[in-house]
Amino acid sequence: MYRYPEKPQTAPTGRRAWKDVYQEFSQKHLSSCNYIGAFIKAHRGEALLSDVEQAIVTSGVKEWENYFTGRVGITLQGGNINGYCPGAHLSQFNCVEAPKRIESSIAGAKKAIDLLNSIECLPDDGWAYCQMLESPKIKIMGSRAVSKSAMDAVEYIYTEMTKRFSSKYPKNKFDGYIIYLTNGEPWSELVKLKPIGTMWLDDKGGNEGDELRGGTTPDYLWISEQMICKKGVQTRNAAFAAGKRANRDDTERTFDQVIHEFGHAIDYKYDLRSRIMSTYTDSKANPAVEQFPWSIQNWFGAPGSKLSDSAQKLVSEIFSSSRTFSCDMYKPAKK
Repeated sequence: MYRYPEKPQTAPTGRRAWKDVYQEFSQKHLSSCNYIGAFIKAHRGEALLSDVEQAIVTSGVKEWENYFTGRVGITLQGGNINGYCPGAHLSQFNCVEAPKRIESSIAGAKKAIDLLNSIECLPDDGWAYCQMLESPKIKIMGSRAVSKSAMDAVEYIYTEMTKRFSSKYPKNKFDGYIIYLTNGEPWSELVKLKPIGTMWLDDKGGNEGDELRGGTTPDYLWISEQMICKKGVQTRNAAFAAGKRANRDDTERTFDQVIHEFGHAIDYKYDLRSRIMSTYTDSKANPAVEQFPWSIQNWFGAPGSKLSDSAQKLVSEIFSSSRTFSCDMYKPAKK
C-alpha cells in the first residue's frame, strides 16, 4: 500500500490504482490479518506475546483489530477514500488525513508482525516459552518459572553436544525431540503440565513428585532449572524439612542434569542398550543405564563417574570432541 493518489481509480506510473490495491487486500489478505488477531487473543496475557502486546499499545491502539477497523484502521480509512475522495471531495479532511492514518496503522501492524515472526516456536498448552535448536530441530519448552538464561543455556549446551556427534551418529535422529524445563514448582502444579505430569507413575497412579525432578523418554525429557548451577535441590530440601525425606540434597551442580538426561536420550535414539550393558559390566553399585549418562557428564566436564577404558572408547566413538560448560553463562534475572 502507498500514499493515496489524487485519482484513486487511476494507476500512477509504475504502480497500481488505489482502488485495486485496497480491493485485493480486503478480499485476499484481510483474512490472514484476522487470523493473526485470533492468535493474539488466544494467547493474551501470556509471556509469549508480552512484546507484541506492548508494541500494539505503544502504537496508540487497544487491540490488533484497531489497525484495520478502528478509527485509524486500514479498512475504515480505505473505505473513506473509495467513498468520499474521488473527484470533488479531494480537499475533504478525511481524504487528506486518510493516507497518514493508513500508513500509521500499517507501521504498527508491521512491528507487531515482525515480533510475531521472531517467535521461534509455539509452547504447548500450559507452557509459557518455546525455543528451537536449528539443527537438530529440538524444541525447548519452559514453564512460567523458568528464566530466559536457563532456556538459552540449555539450547547452547545441546547445540554444542549434538554438533560433536560423529558421522556414525547422525544428529537428525533428534529432529522433533522436545525438552521440558521447569524450575522448582511443587508437584501439585507440575502434575497439571503435560506430559511430565504422567511421568514416573507407580502402580497406584501416584508419583514420587517432589523427589523426582527430571526424566527421559524416547520422545522427550524433563529437566529442572533448580538443578542448574546451584547447590542442593529446593524441593528435596523442602521435603526433608517436612519429614518426607531422610536426607538433605546439598550437592553442588553445574549442568549435571542437563547433560545426564540427554545421555539417556542418546541411549534411546541410537539403540545403545546392548552396547551399554556390555560396556558397563560392573554395575553392582549403579546400573549400567545410569553409568552411561554419567560417562557423558564426565566427557563434558559436569562431572560424572571416571571413565573406564571401555567407557572412554564408547563415548569417544559418539562424540568427535569434548568441552566443559561454565556456569558464567548462566545469569538468571533476580526476581
